[in-house]
Amino acid sequence: MTPVVIGRAARPAALAMREASQHKDHDAAMPASFTVLVRNASQTKNYFYIFQKISSFSTGSPADVTCSCLGCAQIGNYTDSGSQIEFRLDAQIYAGAISTAQTTWKSPVRTLRRSATLNISTTSSAVQPIALTTQPNDSISLNYTVMSLNPLGLSRPQNAPEVSTGSFGIQVPPYTPLPTPFLFCGNAATLKSGTVILSSFISAPQNQLLCCTPQSIYFVKVGEQPEGSPVHYDTTASTCATCDFTTGNSTIIVQYNVDGTFSIVSST
Repeated sequence: MTPVVIGRAARPAALAMREASQHKDHDAAMPASFTVLVRNASQTKNYFYIFQKISSFSTGSPADVTCSCLGCAQIGNYTDSGSQIEFRLDAQIYAGAISTAQTTWKSPVRTLRRSATLNISTTSSAVQPIALTTQPNDSISLNYTVMSLNPLGLSRPQNAPEVSTGSFGIQVPPYTPLPTPFLFCGNAATLKSGTVILSSFISAPQNQLLCCTPQSIYFVKVGEQPEGSPVHYDTTASTCATCDFTTGNSTIIVQYNVDGTFSIVSST
């Protein structure tokens, strides 16, 4: 089958060079991407999807955080077909924002038989590669970005010593909230299609510095889930495989067993 490849936007060259010079030792130890291989040992074809551990945010509670599917594909028995799913995830951290604001457009054409006012639902997005704060009062890491509105954007990362350790910061500007939330931010990913999704996100708190603490831990579950769609966040050990890349691994092989459980075949 065609491997499922999950990528993210490339870093600007100047930013990548600056980060490399500032964090040479760290970058040397961190792989460019993480790979999860999924093999099906059951006798039925199954869909499998992957999602990331929800980030911690400096405001709200875990119940306020939404998690998105990062990839999904179907495979049959590994022994019979030799097929497996490859989920490849960029190790680079990205800050992201999405606006789903509905705009109203009044048509100048009076011959429209229906209402001359059309509600147009659009989605705009912004994404920036960003570093995590390495220590208290970090004065080097490019760990902070400023959100702008109308149009939506995120500034090139800069340093902000006040961002908490292990986090990156998004400065959210003042705006007028609507009854239905429309502005969201968190850690981001881009699909093969180029569509920006938020792997883990909350409704953007207005006029605040939002700190987001992501972790390179992913979960694989059985089921069909559209890429980019919100998932029911359940990481019960008996129903999913935990793929932890925080310990230095770059490739993890997961097996779905006949009894409906998962096991880790290897971690390298």
